[in-house]
Amino acid sequence: MMIALPNPDRSFTCTLFWPHDTLAGLDNPRRVRAYFAEHYPDAFELMPDLVPAYRDNPVGHLVTMRCAPWHVTTGAVSVGLVGDAAHAIVPFYGQGANCGFEDCVELDRCLDEARDDFPKALELFERRKADTDVIARLALENFVEMRDKVGSRAFLAGKRLEHALERMVPGYVSRYELVSFSTTPYSQVERRVRRQRRAVAAAGAALVALGLAARRGRALVRTPPAD
Repeated sequence: MMIALPNPDRSFTCTLFWPHDTLAGLDNPRRVRAYFAEHYPDAFELMPDLVPAYRDNPVGHLVTMRCAPWHVTTGAVSVGLVGDAAHAIVPFYGQGANCGFEDCVELDRCLDEARDDFPKALELFERRKADTDVIARLALENFVEMRDKVGSRAFLAGKRLEHALERMVPGYVSRYELVSFSTTPYSQVERRVRRQRRAVAAAGAALVALGLAARRGRALVRTPPAD
């Protein structure tokens, strides 16, 4: 996947999200140009400095960090991990920094519960892992969505339906809105989304059943009596 973010001077900064073997395989100008011409033909025509830009820019690493436990107490010393040190995630939900800020809020809450007993607070803070495991998975899933689905008419129709439900149904909130624009814990987001979808599906089924019953009732009324 390639994304392009606009700059104030009307240029774009492009970022490539590729496997490392693909990056390593484009080891000469001919291969670079051929690959971009095949996979990004519209962008290729707008990139006169493609080869030096590809050659000279750095290659980074996207990682998902899953580890446990996040704390250890040895004698009088307690050490804990928070933020990316405990649960680094890929950037495709835009939640990395926010997740770290939420860690601070949760750790402060744990310190209150533990009456400032730091080792005990770190032990309580481990419950946060239920949330960070969820956002790590959602971030990876959102990469697949961005890469493979945004050009699908069925997918876009589903998104339009979801936005319509948000406008029409009180309390209905999409998964993206819950993750990005609320303080709902990540581990509760999916449960809420499932409840919402079940409720909408049940309401839809009830409306269909009522429509069929009404249609059948009209048909019976119009049927002439038998001789």
